[in-house]
Amino acid sequence: MKRIFITSGDPSGIGPEIILKLFTAAVNSGESTAAALSELLQKREIVLLIAGPLHFYELLIKKFNLPVKILKRNSNNIKILSKVVPRVEAEFIDVPYHKSADFSYGAVIPASGENALAVLEKSVNYLKLDLADAVVTAPVNKEAIAIKKKGFIGHTEFYASNFAVDDFSMCFLSSFFNLVLLTTHIPVAEVHSYITAANIKKAVKHACCIKEKEQDPLPIAFMGLNPHAGENGMFGTCDGLIGQTLKELQQQGMPVQGPLPADSAFQKVYQGQFNTVISCYHDQGLIPLKMLAKGGSVNITLGLPFIRTSVDHGTAYDIAGTFQAGYGSLVNAVIKAYHYS
Repeated sequence: MKRIFITSGDPSGIGPEIILKLFTAAVNSGESTAAALSELLQKREIVLLIAGPLHFYELLIKKFNLPVKILKRNSNNIKILSKVVPRVEAEFIDVPYHKSADFSYGAVIPASGENALAVLEKSVNYLKLDLADAVVTAPVNKEAIAIKKKGFIGHTEFYASNFAVDDFSMCFLSSFFNLVLLTTHIPVAEVHSYITAANIKKAVKHACCIKEKEQDPLPIAFMGLNPHAGENGMFGTCDGLIGQTLKELQQQGMPVQGPLPADSAFQKVYQGQFNTVISCYHDQGLIPLKMLAKGGSVNITLGLPFIRTSVDHGTAYDIAGTFQAGYGSLVNAVIKAYHYS
């Protein structure tokens, strides 16, 4: 049995909605990934620990007449029950929203950021006390959280800091290709300073982990930073360092190729010549991945003492509160958390 902690994300966004959609659709859907999750839930191979403001969930269940019942034995013993499949339930951890605070959907609200941060801190407590085996995060608004916690730049760095981990990588899994980011949420102008032999080796190590988990027989594609992978030093020196480091790793048996010119290498990825990719910076890899995956990929952090996965999208303020948001990425994130943990 895997205990998977799910954070609700920003209450002003779509987090609580997609979690309720996951819970209802997973037990009442013929869609393959949702059906797979339903089976894991019914067999109790996965136990969901959903954390967030309970009142918001109650309002959504009532507003959209969802086939879900909330059972409260006491403030510390709350369960969400499916009215469709009696054997499917989730434990709920109430993190109350400040009653006196302003609230609205689709906006940066300080109280929503404070609640999202409190849920994240609750997940840290559960993980450190070994009450959860993995965590799946719904989307947050970084600006809203940073009002309360200065310097907050994302889930990945938050968990790495709380568990004193330096050797971590932000990765994405999809049915098209899997991605490891050499750098995470930093300005593009600073990317070159993060291209070091140590960081290159770390990224390759985590890419090899994904290859093993996903049973990928193909070599890893390591993208160059500059146009044409530097053109032998004509456009910067970072790609030379990447090449030197990769040669060292190749001599150790690492199945990695590069640095490859990203513009042409992603064509080869699309053609199926590579399944695992390392990109030098955030958008270099995520633009092609999100175009292909169309909301179905999963964000995973490797290097932590537990597995953390997440959806590949944001808070979707434009449709928050309407119950229109897709939940496919969240279903995939829960399933990947189960298989990787």
